[in-house]
Amino acid sequence: MPPKRSASDTSSSSSKKVKTGRKAKSGGLRTMKSERWSRVSASGNADAAYKASIEDPVKAYSYVCICRVPWNGEHDREDEDDEDEGDEEDEDDKEDEDDSSQASSHKSAKKKSKPSCDGGETCLCDKPAAEHPDHPWILTNAGKTKWLTQHTFLDLRCPDAFNMYTYNDHAGYGALEVVQNLFIDFVEAFFDWQEQWAVCEATAMLYMGNGLWPLHGVDSADAPHDTLVLVGRQFLAMLARLEHLNLLGPDSEVENLGLIMALYIKLAAAEDIYDYHDDTEEIKKNNGTDETFTFVPSEFPSYILAYAKKYNIKLVEATGVEKVIEILDEEVELPEPSPNEHPLSDLLCDPWDLSDASKEYVENHATYYDGHRGLKTYLGGDALDITTWTSAERKKASFDGKDPLSKEDIDSIKKGMVLGFA
Repeated sequence: MPPKRSASDTSSSSSKKVKTGRKAKSGGLRTMKSERWSRVSASGNADAAYKASIEDPVKAYSYVCICRVPWNGEHDREDEDDEDEGDEEDEDDKEDEDDSSQASSHKSAKKKSKPSCDGGETCLCDKPAAEHPDHPWILTNAGKTKWLTQHTFLDLRCPDAFNMYTYNDHAGYGALEVVQNLFIDFVEAFFDWQEQWAVCEATAMLYMGNGLWPLHGVDSADAPHDTLVLVGRQFLAMLARLEHLNLLGPDSEVENLGLIMALYIKLAAAEDIYDYHDDTEEIKKNNGTDETFTFVPSEFPSYILAYAKKYNIKLVEATGVEKVIEILDEEVELPEPSPNEHPLSDLLCDPWDLSDASKEYVENHATYYDGHRGLKTYLGGDALDITTWTSAERKKASFDGKDPLSKEDIDSIKKGMVLGFA
């Protein structure tokens, strides 16, 4: 598990200042504003800005590089694995302190030599993936932008970022609200598989960082696990849709299949969900009969691996996925591909029964205390976005009794501007 951090990878200081960014505009069916947002909402503005950025689908779904492992520098998951291995080696080699010291020095030198990211000035960030075919870390422009937008959402739900105290689980349930909004994003992109893939990219990248750590501290013991399991199931549904569209394979136009599949496998191991393997479901097969197959939701990494093997998709080793594969069940059964009976059949296929699983999740986890207005009874939205609160509500919870948002900030939000944090 990652070390405890603030509500997002980029929000670690309570002395942040709110600043305004570009005005968000969006239009058209694929970029229309979601109805989940409040009338005055920095989350709604950030989402509108994201949708404005994907108005050109060719640019939105083109692939770009990320120069290196993009989460949390010295605290990223790969470094944690290295540190764990180093601890084990130190215990085994206590009798040889010189060798241990030499290994430690080598590791330190290796970390110091790691090139820094300068946002694309000299590093590979945002360079076209086609120009760097051997670089493993690539995302669609849409996936990258959506992932970065999630950190804005997390900041907006972090009382520390506003010098406020509301209640203990605000940041945790705020993180839950952010993930639940990704579930809604996936549904709203029902007619656009490329946008659904961008949602899956962003979800994987978000989970692999430390931004969702507060979610593990909420007073619902089942919410973090059930949310991650639904994340995995949603990704299986995505893979099933790609299978139906003949887009699974080593030469797929989905250029980062091997990376994103590996990340979903890796994050399940990092979140340690395997203790729930006794929970099983019977899902009806896609063969026109009443036959079923046994599905173990918490073992979704094994099913992802099965898809990779079935379609000869090479998982990206740079993720460290090889260590996880060793403990996976390689005998799991995949559902039959959905029959291609009419032009819209790819929209109707649901071999992983995501629809019913989502309904059950809503029944169990859409209701929780929102910190200032009582019980929240719907999925996602922006109830925990502090910019949606009244000035009086913010003053009451602030450390100095003043509204952390200035009149200029509030007016900017009302005009559709996007808020960032200095």
